[in-house]
Amino acid sequence: MTSLLNRILEERKATPEEAYEVFQSLETISTEFMHGRWKGSDIETGHRFDGLFEASGWYGKMYLNDEEVHPLVFFSEDKKELWSVNPKMMPFSMNLPKDDLVGTMLRLGRFAMETKESKARLRDTEFKGRVTATMIYDEVPINDMFVKIDDNTVLGVMDFKGEPNRLEDPFFFILERDDHTEYEIAPLKEVHEKVVELFEMEVQNRAFALKSAQKMASKAENDEDKYFTDAWVAFEEFLQIKYAPFAAKYNLSQEAGLIANIQVGLGVLALDVLPGTIGLKTMLDQTVNYNEKLKELRKIAPEGEKEFFEFVVDQEEAQIAAIQLSIEGKRKEAADLITDFVKKHS
Repeated sequence: MTSLLNRILEERKATPEEAYEVFQSLETISTEFMHGRWKGSDIETGHRFDGLFEASGWYGKMYLNDEEVHPLVFFSEDKKELWSVNPKMMPFSMNLPKDDLVGTMLRLGRFAMETKESKARLRDTEFKGRVTATMIYDEVPINDMFVKIDDNTVLGVMDFKGEPNRLEDPFFFILERDDHTEYEIAPLKEVHEKVVELFEMEVQNRAFALKSAQKMASKAENDEDKYFTDAWVAFEEFLQIKYAPFAAKYNLSQEAGLIANIQVGLGVLALDVLPGTIGLKTMLDQTVNYNEKLKELRKIAPEGEKEFFEFVVDQEEAQIAAIQLSIEGKRKEAADLITDFVKKHS
């Protein structure tokens, strides 16, 4: 089997039976394995798509996570930029020319065919009796199943509903991991802008939270209040340290801006005016709603920063749990919870 695989990789050519034989012999993979950017090339099996994608300027595929998938990524004419095609706009049913003309046609139609939105997702599905990572297109009846050749190479097979002999004679292709090549990537520009927008919101929220905690600590009237507010100040000071490298990377100030300063004044006033439990319940509702926005940030975060943005959501969930304890009158337990969070992540 190794010799057959090596020949196929070298020649990029096989019969459908040979390609299937190799596919069934290779290891199945998880959806997480597919996260990243992949450069594609087809395997000539006599399928009508043989040579079509490469002639059209196809680059490959991009998996930001299981939900954010760009299934058809193409080169710009100068090959310095990558852009994503909406699969719904692809003329899959037409027999297109397999030469430079099809690439020219695609680039001329970019204004109508380009998308910056995810157009597929990754799921584990069963194919030929085995469960493996599968890319499911959102709006066209195509599933691509993958198996592992090595840590940076996969073999893919396309299941295109409605295609004649779709299972006996499918389209086979190779994907090679290509996370570090320098390209301008059109689909990621919008994602990057959204990451910056959401993270700036969170950085300012932390500035607001720190100043609020400090004001509350300055008003502590007894040992229980002091224990609670001191823990909260320490928690927010710790977050400032954890956030600093990423705030610097995105060129964001950690100083409270005008809106954050206004929020501090209103927040402290509300806690003074409203009865304790009502004020805390209002804070809880706001924190829960806010955390839904942070979950979006976690979802679209760049691959190399996912661990940090997981932490961002985790700290907000720790706060939710602590506020809930405070509502129940367990202020010491609430303080201990966030103190333990700091110790765990220091």
